[in-house]
Amino acid sequence: MHLKTVSPCAALLAGLVLASASPVAAQQTAVDTAQSVNTNQQLQKPLKPSDQKGQDVPLLYEGELEDLGPQYVLQPHERPKYLQVMGDLQVYHTDNAALVPANKIGTDVSVFTVEAAYQSQAKVMFGDVQTQFRAGFRFQSYWYGIISGRDKSTSASTYNPVNLLDFQIYSPFVEVSFKKNNWYGGLALRYAAYTNSNQFSDETFYQEWVPSGSFGYQWVLDQHRIVQVQYDGDFRSTNTDEKGTHPTGWEDRADNSISLIHSYILGEHWIFQPSYRLMWSKYTNPERYRSDIYNTLSFMVAYYFNENLSARAFTSIEWRNSSMEGGVDNSYQNWNIGVGVSLTGSF
Repeated sequence: MHLKTVSPCAALLAGLVLASASPVAAQQTAVDTAQSVNTNQQLQKPLKPSDQKGQDVPLLYEGELEDLGPQYVLQPHERPKYLQVMGDLQVYHTDNAALVPANKIGTDVSVFTVEAAYQSQAKVMFGDVQTQFRAGFRFQSYWYGIISGRDKSTSASTYNPVNLLDFQIYSPFVEVSFKKNNWYGGLALRYAAYTNSNQFSDETFYQEWVPSGSFGYQWVLDQHRIVQVQYDGDFRSTNTDEKGTHPTGWEDRADNSISLIHSYILGEHWIFQPSYRLMWSKYTNPERYRSDIYNTLSFMVAYYFNENLSARAFTSIEWRNSSMEGGVDNSYQNWNIGVGVSLTGSF
Protein backbone atom coordinates (compact mmCIF):
# COMPACT_ATOMS: atom_id res chain seq x y z
CA MET A 1 0.00 0.00 0.00
CA HIS A 2 1.49 3.31 -1.11
CA LEU A 3 0.87 6.30 1.16
CA LYS A 4 1.40 9.98 0.50
CA THR A 5 2.01 12.14 3.53
CA VAL A 6 1.14 15.42 1.87
CA SER A 7 -1.61 15.97 -0.67
CA PRO A 8 -3.72 19.02 -1.53
CA CYS A 9 -6.99 19.51 0.30
CA ALA A 10 -8.72 21.22 2.98
CA ALA A 11 -8.55 24.20 5.07
CA LEU A 12 -9.83 24.82 8.49
CA LEU A 13 -10.45 27.65 10.90
CA ALA A 14 -10.87 31.38 10.46
CA GLY A 15 -12.19 34.58 11.97
CA LEU A 16 -11.99 38.26 11.16
CA VAL A 17 -13.88 41.55 11.47
CA LEU A 18 -13.23 44.25 14.01
CA ALA A 19 -15.06 45.79 16.92
CA SER A 20 -13.55 49.19 16.11
CA ALA A 21 -12.34 51.10 13.07
CA SER A 22 -8.77 51.45 14.37
CA PRO A 23 -6.34 50.84 11.47
CA VAL A 24 -3.79 49.31 13.84
CA ALA A 25 -6.39 46.97 15.33
CA ALA A 26 -7.59 46.06 11.85
CA GLN A 27 -4.06 45.23 10.77
CA GLN A 28 -3.42 43.08 13.84
CA THR A 29 -6.68 41.14 13.47
CA ALA A 30 -6.04 40.57 9.76
CA VAL A 31 -2.59 39.17 10.52
CA ASP A 32 -3.89 36.92 13.32
CA THR A 33 -6.75 35.66 11.16
CA ALA A 34 -4.56 34.86 8.17
CA GLN A 35 -2.06 33.07 10.40
CA SER A 36 -4.85 30.91 11.83
CA VAL A 37 -6.31 30.11 8.40
CA ASN A 38 -3.00 29.29 6.74
CA THR A 39 -1.65 27.29 9.68
CA ASN A 40 -4.69 25.06 9.51
CA GLN A 41 -4.51 24.82 5.73
CA GLN A 42 -1.09 23.26 6.21
CA LEU A 43 -2.30 21.09 9.06
CA GLN A 44 -5.51 19.76 7.52
CA LYS A 45 -4.12 17.92 4.50
CA PRO A 46 -5.59 14.43 4.65
CA LEU A 47 -4.48 11.56 2.49
CA LYS A 48 -6.58 11.21 -0.63
CA PRO A 49 -8.63 8.02 -0.67
CA SER A 50 -7.21 7.34 -4.15
CA ASP A 51 -3.68 7.46 -2.72
CA GLN A 52 -4.44 4.24 -0.90
CA LYS A 53 -4.71 2.28 -4.13
CA GLY A 54 -1.66 0.13 -4.58
CA GLN A 55 -0.42 -1.26 -7.86
CA ASP A 56 -0.12 -4.85 -6.68
CA VAL A 57 -2.05 -7.56 -8.48
CA PRO A 58 -4.74 -9.16 -6.24
CA LEU A 59 -3.91 -12.65 -4.96
CA LEU A 60 -5.49 -15.49 -6.93
CA TYR A 61 -5.12 -17.98 -4.08
CA GLU A 62 -3.62 -18.18 -0.61
CA GLY A 63 0.12 -18.82 -0.73
CA GLU A 64 0.57 -17.41 -4.25
CA LEU A 65 3.38 -15.07 -3.13
CA GLU A 66 5.38 -17.98 -1.76
CA ASP A 67 5.06 -19.79 -5.11
CA LEU A 68 5.58 -16.97 -7.60
CA GLY A 69 6.77 -13.94 -5.65
CA PRO A 70 5.09 -10.50 -5.76
CA GLN A 71 3.22 -9.76 -9.00
CA TYR A 72 2.82 -6.23 -10.42
CA VAL A 73 0.89 -4.49 -13.17
CA LEU A 74 3.04 -2.69 -15.73
CA GLN A 75 2.27 1.05 -15.65
CA PRO A 76 2.65 3.32 -18.69
CA HIS A 77 5.31 6.01 -18.46
CA GLU A 78 3.65 9.37 -17.85
CA ARG A 79 4.96 12.71 -19.09
CA PRO A 80 6.52 14.68 -16.19
CA LYS A 81 4.25 17.38 -14.77
CA TYR A 82 6.16 20.28 -13.27
CA LEU A 83 3.43 22.88 -12.76
CA GLN A 84 0.86 22.51 -9.98
CA VAL A 85 -2.12 24.87 -9.73
CA MET A 86 -4.78 25.09 -7.04
CA GLY A 87 -7.95 27.11 -6.55
CA ASP A 88 -9.87 27.04 -3.27
CA LEU A 89 -12.97 28.78 -1.93
CA GLN A 90 -14.20 28.46 1.62
CA VAL A 91 -17.09 30.23 3.33
CA TYR A 92 -17.54 30.05 7.08
CA HIS A 93 -19.29 31.69 10.00
CA THR A 94 -17.30 32.84 13.02
CA ASP A 95 -18.79 33.88 16.34
CA ASN A 96 -15.81 36.09 17.25
CA ALA A 97 -14.74 38.00 14.17
CA ALA A 98 -12.66 40.55 16.08
CA LEU A 99 -10.82 37.89 18.15
CA VAL A 100 -11.66 39.68 21.41
CA PRO A 101 -12.31 38.34 24.95
CA ALA A 102 -15.79 39.90 25.25
CA ASN A 103 -18.53 41.58 23.17
CA LYS A 104 -18.07 39.12 20.32
CA ILE A 105 -19.26 39.97 16.84
CA GLY A 106 -20.35 37.20 14.47
CA THR A 107 -20.23 37.33 10.68
CA ASP A 108 -19.45 35.25 7.62
CA VAL A 109 -16.05 35.29 5.94
CA SER A 110 -15.17 34.11 2.43
CA VAL A 111 -11.58 33.19 1.60
CA PHE A 112 -10.46 32.70 -2.01
CA THR A 113 -7.03 31.15 -2.62
CA VAL A 114 -5.09 30.66 -5.85
CA GLU A 115 -1.68 28.98 -5.92
CA ALA A 116 0.73 28.06 -8.72
CA ALA A 117 3.96 26.18 -8.04
CA TYR A 118 6.83 24.45 -9.81
CA GLN A 119 7.68 21.04 -8.33
CA SER A 120 10.77 19.12 -9.33
CA GLN A 121 10.11 15.64 -10.64
CA ALA A 122 13.55 14.39 -9.66
CA LYS A 123 13.41 13.09 -6.10
CA VAL A 124 16.98 13.38 -4.84
CA MET A 125 18.05 10.61 -2.50
CA PHE A 126 20.44 11.17 0.39
CA GLY A 127 20.91 7.63 1.59
CA ASP A 128 17.36 6.46 2.12
CA VAL A 129 15.97 10.00 2.61
CA GLN A 130 13.91 11.26 -0.35
CA THR A 131 13.86 15.03 -0.96
CA GLN A 132 11.93 17.23 -3.38
CA PHE A 133 12.00 20.95 -4.25
CA ARG A 134 8.99 23.23 -4.77
CA ALA A 135 8.59 26.98 -5.42
CA GLY A 136 5.58 29.09 -6.25
CA PHE A 137 3.22 31.97 -5.55
CA ARG A 138 0.01 32.15 -3.52
CA PHE A 139 -2.70 34.83 -3.58
CA GLN A 140 -5.52 35.07 -1.01
CA SER A 141 -8.49 37.41 -0.80
CA TYR A 142 -10.69 37.77 2.32
CA TRP A 143 -14.25 39.10 1.94
CA TYR A 144 -16.63 39.87 4.80
CA GLY A 145 -20.41 39.78 5.07
CA ILE A 146 -21.16 38.33 1.63
CA ILE A 147 -24.07 36.39 3.18
CA SER A 148 -25.04 38.35 6.30
CA GLY A 149 -24.57 41.79 4.75
CA ARG A 150 -21.64 43.86 3.51
CA ASP A 151 -22.92 46.95 5.34
CA LYS A 152 -23.21 45.17 8.69
CA SER A 153 -21.52 47.22 11.41
CA THR A 154 -18.51 45.91 13.31
CA SER A 155 -19.42 47.91 16.42
CA ALA A 156 -22.52 48.54 18.48
CA SER A 157 -21.49 52.13 19.22
CA THR A 158 -20.29 53.31 15.79
CA TYR A 159 -21.12 52.39 12.22
CA ASN A 160 -18.18 50.69 10.50
CA PRO A 161 -19.30 48.42 7.63
CA VAL A 162 -17.50 45.10 7.42
CA ASN A 163 -16.76 45.47 3.70
CA LEU A 164 -14.03 47.98 4.63
CA LEU A 165 -12.15 45.10 6.24
CA ASP A 166 -11.50 43.14 3.04
CA PHE A 167 -7.82 42.42 2.48
CA GLN A 168 -5.49 40.44 0.22
CA ILE A 169 -2.20 38.57 0.70
CA TYR A 170 0.54 38.13 -1.92
CA SER A 171 2.98 35.38 -0.98
CA PRO A 172 5.88 33.81 -2.96
CA PHE A 173 7.53 30.77 -1.35
CA VAL A 174 10.21 28.09 -1.74
CA GLU A 175 10.31 24.76 0.11
CA VAL A 176 12.16 21.47 0.30
CA SER A 177 10.36 18.39 1.60
CA PHE A 178 11.82 15.10 2.76
CA LYS A 179 10.50 11.62 3.49
CA LYS A 180 12.03 8.53 5.04
CA ASN A 181 9.77 5.57 5.65
CA ASN A 182 7.03 6.97 7.92
CA TRP A 183 8.98 10.13 8.78
CA TYR A 184 8.33 13.33 6.81
CA GLY A 185 9.08 17.04 7.03
CA GLY A 186 10.45 20.05 5.24
CA LEU A 187 12.06 23.49 5.25
CA ALA A 188 10.50 26.59 3.70
CA LEU A 189 10.92 30.34 3.22
CA ARG A 190 7.90 32.55 2.56
CA TYR A 191 7.31 36.27 2.05
CA ALA A 192 3.85 37.79 2.57
CA ALA A 193 2.50 41.26 1.83
CA TYR A 194 -0.93 42.29 3.21
CA THR A 195 -2.91 44.93 1.31
CA ASN A 196 -6.25 46.70 1.76
CA SER A 197 -6.99 46.72 -1.99
CA ASN A 198 -5.74 45.27 -5.25
CA GLN A 199 -2.97 47.90 -5.32
CA PHE A 200 0.06 45.92 -4.14
CA SER A 201 2.62 48.66 -3.47
CA ASP A 202 0.54 51.67 -2.37
CA GLU A 203 -1.82 49.84 -0.03
CA THR A 204 0.53 47.37 1.68
CA PHE A 205 0.12 47.68 5.47
CA TYR A 206 2.07 44.65 6.72
CA GLN A 207 4.93 42.45 5.49
CA GLU A 208 6.70 39.41 6.88
CA TRP A 209 9.52 37.02 6.02
CA VAL A 210 8.90 33.55 7.47
CA PRO A 211 11.56 30.82 7.53
CA SER A 212 9.96 27.62 8.82
CA GLY A 213 10.50 23.93 9.37
CA SER A 214 8.38 20.90 10.19
CA PHE A 215 8.67 17.19 10.76
CA GLY A 216 6.30 14.41 11.70
CA TYR A 217 5.63 10.71 11.92
CA GLN A 218 2.62 8.72 10.72
CA TRP A 219 1.30 5.42 12.04
CA VAL A 220 -0.72 3.29 9.63
CA LEU A 221 -3.11 1.53 11.99
CA ASP A 222 -4.93 -0.30 9.19
CA GLN A 223 -6.12 0.36 5.63
CA HIS A 224 -8.62 2.95 6.89
CA ARG A 225 -6.89 4.74 9.77
CA ILE A 226 -3.74 6.84 9.92
CA VAL A 227 -2.46 8.83 12.92
CA GLN A 228 0.06 11.64 12.50
CA VAL A 229 2.09 13.61 15.09
CA GLN A 230 3.64 16.75 13.65
CA TYR A 231 5.86 19.61 14.85
CA ASP A 232 5.89 23.01 13.12
CA GLY A 233 8.13 25.96 13.91
CA ASP A 234 8.77 29.35 12.33
CA PHE A 235 10.15 32.82 12.94
CA ARG A 236 8.38 35.91 11.60
CA SER A 237 10.44 38.96 10.71
CA THR A 238 7.87 41.73 10.25
CA ASN A 239 7.44 45.25 8.93
CA THR A 240 4.32 47.33 9.61
CA ASP A 241 2.92 50.26 7.66
CA GLU A 242 4.40 53.66 8.53
CA LYS A 243 0.88 55.03 9.09
CA GLY A 244 0.47 52.67 12.02
CA THR A 245 1.68 53.32 15.55
CA HIS A 246 3.86 50.21 15.79
CA PRO A 247 7.54 50.27 14.75
CA THR A 248 9.16 47.86 12.32
CA GLY A 249 9.70 44.51 14.01
CA TRP A 250 6.93 45.05 16.56
CA GLU A 251 5.23 41.83 15.47
CA ASP A 252 8.44 39.73 15.29
CA ARG A 253 7.77 36.40 16.94
CA ALA A 254 8.62 32.70 17.07
CA ASP A 255 5.90 30.04 16.77
CA ASN A 256 6.14 26.41 17.87
CA SER A 257 3.31 23.89 17.63
CA ILE A 258 2.55 20.20 18.12
CA SER A 259 -0.38 18.63 16.25
CA LEU A 260 -2.16 15.29 16.54
CA ILE A 261 -4.15 14.31 13.43
CA HIS A 262 -6.34 11.24 12.91
CA SER A 263 -7.47 10.43 9.36
CA TYR A 264 -10.18 7.87 8.71
CA ILE A 265 -10.46 6.90 5.02
CA LEU A 266 -13.81 5.47 3.99
CA GLY A 267 -13.96 3.89 0.55
CA GLU A 268 -12.54 5.80 -2.39
CA HIS A 269 -14.10 9.21 -1.71
CA TRP A 270 -14.49 10.06 1.98
CA ILE A 271 -12.08 11.40 4.60
CA PHE A 272 -13.01 12.06 8.26
CA GLN A 273 -10.37 13.98 10.18
CA PRO A 274 -10.38 15.21 13.78
CA SER A 275 -7.27 17.01 15.02
CA TYR A 276 -5.78 18.87 17.98
CA ARG A 277 -3.08 21.55 17.92
CA LEU A 278 -1.11 23.20 20.73
CA MET A 279 0.86 26.29 19.71
CA TRP A 280 3.07 28.69 21.65
CA SER A 281 3.98 32.13 20.21
CA LYS A 282 6.70 34.29 21.76
CA TYR A 283 7.07 37.92 20.64
CA THR A 284 10.76 38.73 20.38
CA ASN A 285 10.86 42.56 20.14
CA PRO A 286 12.94 43.76 23.14
CA GLU A 287 10.19 46.24 24.08
CA ARG A 288 7.49 43.57 24.24
CA TYR A 289 6.74 40.95 26.89
CA ARG A 290 3.95 39.04 25.25
CA SER A 291 3.46 35.30 24.68
CA ASP A 292 0.37 33.42 23.48
CA ILE A 293 -0.75 29.81 23.94
CA TYR A 294 -3.30 28.40 21.46
CA ASN A 295 -5.41 25.27 21.90
CA THR A 296 -7.37 24.27 18.78
CA LEU A 297 -9.80 21.40 18.28
CA SER A 298 -11.13 20.80 14.78
CA PHE A 299 -13.07 18.30 12.72
CA MET A 300 -13.34 18.02 8.95
CA VAL A 301 -15.22 15.81 6.50
CA ALA A 302 -13.91 15.82 2.91
CA TYR A 303 -15.32 14.20 -0.21
CA TYR A 304 -13.21 13.61 -3.34
CA PHE A 305 -15.22 13.61 -6.54
CA ASN A 306 -12.05 12.66 -8.42
CA GLU A 307 -8.29 13.25 -8.29
CA ASN A 308 -8.69 17.00 -8.83
CA LEU A 309 -11.97 18.09 -7.24
CA SER A 310 -12.94 17.86 -3.57
CA ALA A 311 -15.41 19.45 -1.16
CA ARG A 312 -15.37 19.68 2.62
CA ALA A 313 -17.29 20.74 5.70
CA PHE A 314 -15.45 21.77 8.85
CA THR A 315 -15.82 23.14 12.34
CA SER A 316 -13.29 24.25 14.92
CA ILE A 317 -12.92 25.94 18.28
CA GLU A 318 -9.82 27.81 19.39
CA TRP A 319 -8.72 29.23 22.73
CA ARG A 320 -5.90 31.75 23.04
CA ASN A 321 -4.45 32.51 26.45
CA SER A 322 -2.28 35.61 26.15
CA SER A 323 -0.12 37.50 28.60
CA MET A 324 -1.44 40.96 29.40
CA GLU A 325 0.23 43.75 27.42
CA GLY A 326 -0.30 47.46 27.95
CA GLY A 327 -3.34 46.73 30.08
CA VAL A 328 -5.06 44.96 27.17
CA ASP A 329 -6.31 41.38 27.44
CA ASN A 330 -5.40 39.56 24.21
CA SER A 331 -7.05 36.25 25.16
CA TYR A 332 -10.10 35.00 23.28
CA GLN A 333 -12.28 32.03 22.32
CA ASN A 334 -13.36 31.55 18.71
CA TRP A 335 -15.77 29.05 17.10
CA ASN A 336 -16.07 28.53 13.34
CA ILE A 337 -18.14 26.39 11.00
CA GLY A 338 -18.13 26.34 7.23
CA VAL A 339 -17.73 24.62 3.87
CA GLY A 340 -15.19 24.72 1.07
CA VAL A 341 -14.27 23.36 -2.34
CA SER A 342 -10.82 22.77 -3.90
CA LEU A 343 -9.75 22.27 -7.50
CA THR A 344 -6.20 21.15 -8.32
CA GLY A 345 -4.30 20.30 -11.49
CA SER A 346 -0.84 19.35 -12.76
CA PHE A 347 0.70 20.19 -16.12
